[in-house]
Amino acid sequence: GQAMDQGTDVDYAVVDVGLQPCEPALELVASSTAARPFDLIRLTPSGGTGRWTFALTENLSGGSVNETTGVYLAGEIMGVQDTVVLTDAGCLGQATVTLEIVAPMRVIPEAPEVSPGEALRFEVEGGSGDVEFSLLNDSASSIDDDGRYVAGAESGWELIQIVDRATGQ
Repeated sequence: GQAMDQGTDVDYAVVDVGLQPCEPALELVASSTAARPFDLIRLTPSGGTGRWTFALTENLSGGSVNETTGVYLAGEIMGVQDTVVLTDAGCLGQATVTLEIVAPMRVIPEAPEVSPGEALRFEVEGGSGDVEFSLLNDSASSIDDDGRYVAGAESGWELIQIVDRATGQ
């Protein structure tokens, strides 16, 4: 047997369709949503092809971001927001995260003294405003979400933790 030529000529064309949308979609998560001047924040990317680039598209604090690792360093200007955008060289899409630059948190009073049964309220200046109050030692004293502390009936030391949830301070 001989192979027979059917006479079918097939032409192939290569079509460049360009970059496709990122699948899965790009996402960018910050370890904190607020930062004090010169705080480092880790930005965690996901999605796309993994050929990520980070850029500061709004830099009001004077901060910086490492374009390949996504580590963000807040600048010195407080009361502003910086925006970081994640893109992927292998697909179309972007993700953004906005970081608020805040003054360091300050608690007033710093080391109060009260008698058993007395109350006081801790005031918080600066920070993000998202504050958590808690008693770290086992006592009959109490502290609420607004920083109102009521001493127990016994004399002694209390250890009160006040944390800015957004900055970790």
